[in-house]
Amino acid sequence: MKKREMMSMQAVLYALAMKVLNEDEMKRIEEMMTMTLLGQMLMEDGMKKGMEKGEFKNMQELVRDGVLTVEAAAARKNLTVKEYRRKIRALKLD
Repeated sequence: MKKREMMSMQAVLYALAMKVLNEDEMKRIEEMMTMTLLGQMLMEDGMKKGMEKGEFKNMQELVRDGVLTVEAAAARKNLTVKEYRRKIRALKLD
């Protein structure tokens, strides 16, 4: 299954769960999902995104403090300056 299809299915599942389950049921489902492959994938994806955001946040702080130039920060992430700035905006770090 393609990642995009998986993400669409996850979004539908969460939307449905939010509408029909109470808080206790949601907690039980969450516990069960963490034991499934899908649950593990969701956790790994969330951790990966969190780590990426943290890396860019640290880099952006160095740019703001004048320790690094935007060009140097972009180079460290193997991005062009334009791509770096786009990523910073997407992560809401500007």
